[in-house]
Amino acid sequence: MIRSRLIASAIAVCMMFGTVACGMGNSNGILLTKRVSSGNGQFDHGELYQKSFGSMKKVDDIYLKDLTKLDDNTVVGVYSEGPGTPRYVASYDLKAGTMTKITEIENDIENQRISANADLSEVYYGDKEKGIVKYDTVSGESETLMAPEKLKEPVVTRDGKTMFYISDWNLITREVGKKVSGGIIASNVHTYALSNDEKFIIFTRLGREYNSILYKLDLETGEETYLKKLDNQAEMISISSDNTEFAYVTYTAAFFSSWGRTVLNVCDLKTGKSKVAFRSGFAAYIPSIILF
Repeated sequence: MIRSRLIASAIAVCMMFGTVACGMGNSNGILLTKRVSSGNGQFDHGELYQKSFGSMKKVDDIYLKDLTKLDDNTVVGVYSEGPGTPRYVASYDLKAGTMTKITEIENDIENQRISANADLSEVYYGDKEKGIVKYDTVSGESETLMAPEKLKEPVVTRDGKTMFYISDWNLITREVGKKVSGGIIASNVHTYALSNDEKFIIFTRLGREYNSILYKLDLETGEETYLKKLDNQAEMISISSDNTEFAYVTYTAAFFSSWGRTVLNVCDLKTGKSKVAFRSGFAAYIPSIILF
C-alpha cells in the first residue's frame, strides 16, 4: 500500500525531485481534487482546484474524483459527499461552475475510471458486481459490456469500440462486444493512462522496494519504452492534451500527520525530467488529477 511506503523525512522531497522548474512546459495547467481531513484524520470535505506553477484557484467545494477530461471545459468523474455516501457518475462544466449527476454507481470499485464519448450520450464505468458498464444518458438504460474479475481502472476509447482494464496485475485490451479479441498487452501493471490521441499508454510497474518504474507502451507497435525509476509509488497518471507531458502523484512523510504529504509532479516525455507542481499541506490528500 502507498501509505505504508512513506519515507522517513519530508526533507527527502527536495533530494528526490531536485530543482523545481519555473514553467509548466507545454501543458495548460492541472485540475485537481483535494480530500481535506479534519484534525483527527477523518474526511471533512472535498475541494476542486485549477493549478498552474504561478497560481492555484479554488473552483468549487465539491468531492469529485476519478476525473477524466472530455474537452477544455468539461470533465467527468465520481461524485460523492464522502465515504459511505452514494456515488454518482457526474459531469462538471468548468466554465459554468456546475455539476450534473448522470447515474448512481451501485457497487463502486476501488480504482475507478470514468469514460465518455464527446457529446456525453454514453458513459462507461466499473461496477464491482457487474463489470464494465455502458450507460446511455438519453434512454437511461445500462448495458454490461464485460465482467472481468478483480477489475481495476476500466477505460473505453471515445468511439466506444475498445476497452482497457487491469485484472490480476495485467493490462488487458478488448474490442467492445467481443469477448475473445485482444488480450494482455502489459504485465505486472500497477496503474496507467491512455494518451489523448489514444496511440500510447503510460504505465507503472512496482520495483523491488515497492517503488514505481515508468514505461511508455506504443499501441500500434506494442513496443515498451523505459521512462524513469522513482523512489516511491506513483499514482493517478494523467497525460497532457498535446501528449508531450504527464503528471503523477507520489506520497512522502509529513511530520505529525498520519496521511503524509502529497507531491504532484509533471514529467516531460521527451527529456524524462520531472518538476514539482504542488505539495499538499498537512492532512490533505489528492484523489484525482487532470493535466491539461
